[in-house]
Amino acid sequence: MVTVTTPPENSGPKKSGGGPAIGKMADSAVGSWLHPTWWHALIALPCAIGFVFLAYQSLDYHYAAKRQRVALGEIKKHEPENHNSYVYVFFVSGKEFVGRESPHKDELTVGKQVSVYYDPKNPKKNSLRDFDDVALETSGPTPTLLLAVSAVVIYIWRKRMRLRHHSAQA
Repeated sequence: MVTVTTPPENSGPKKSGGGPAIGKMADSAVGSWLHPTWWHALIALPCAIGFVFLAYQSLDYHYAAKRQRVALGEIKKHEPENHNSYVYVFFVSGKEFVGRESPHKDELTVGKQVSVYYDPKNPKKNSLRDFDDVALETSGPTPTLLLAVSAVVIYIWRKRMRLRHHSAQA
């Protein structure tokens, strides 16, 4: 007579990763988004801060572009370890100013003469590119950041409206 035994249910290879505790935490995190509070909107806070910062910078460069001046400058130093940046000097009313920028299109060389765009109100604000171009580049990610913030807020609002509607029916 042959006897067949089945192994106990807990035998076999164990899964790594903490077992049921991890699953409960994941279910809890997912479940909290099924009934979101307005505190969940804090997840979009970094995007909102980035949006405000970039929008402000972009507008600042846009207004500076209306009054910008151009001076002749010279590339003095190349710093490849610092984001491949170049240090340049230029003069405004006999006073020396220093700027730093990474090249965008033109490859720069030490000793090369360059046009430096600067704000006459504050020549420390300067660039090797027109300020309108800098403003446009700075504003590039703002629509994506605004979309991310809006999506989170709309998601929370819609979920809360559905919950309110379902609780009113019950």
